[in-house]
Amino acid sequence: MKGKQQQQHAIAERSNWNSYIISDFTIPLTIERMFLTSTRLFKQPTEKPGLLATFICNCTDCRKITGSMFASNFLVRSSHLKHLRGQDRLTRYDQRHTIASGHEMAIYFCSVCGTLMYRVGSGSPDLRALRIGTVDDFALHEGELKPRVEQFVKDRVSWCKGGEGVKQVEGNYYFTAKEPHQKTEQKL
Repeated sequence: MKGKQQQQHAIAERSNWNSYIISDFTIPLTIERMFLTSTRLFKQPTEKPGLLATFICNCTDCRKITGSMFASNFLVRSSHLKHLRGQDRLTRYDQRHTIASGHEMAIYFCSVCGTLMYRVGSGSPDLRALRIGTVDDFALHEGELKPRVEQFVKDRVSWCKGGEGVKQVEGNYYFTAKEPHQKTEQKL
């Protein structure tokens, strides 16, 4: 009986701990188009002009930073992304060596839970690339945020197939080294 009581106590402690950690997740999300990760809360667009693109990326860089075989992203104008709280807990990491364009890419992640929040490229500092999986409203994943393009399919692993109805592109669909923002506007 003592072993069972210890087990129940351990479960209760974990439950209390999870309630504490998850307490930030239980903020009412009745306000449309908001997402939350750990103690970060943003408001982001789900339609133009703020929402520019939704895409899957198989590039080496996205594979490395996600710890997966691809990343599902959405691109927004920075002027349409609002930090409602927790901006002080974002940590920035800059990298250049894996970016095909040679531009520097700033990665912003939560210093509490480690979740990748968004990326900003030096070639297009007015844009933010966010991860679709960080959006709490899962219905948006199937609707407004469903990827329309899959880029770097040349780097996709053979056991992962492309999405049905998603445009397949060998390299980078939205950006070039010289005129990233202009090309993005033309593609949309």
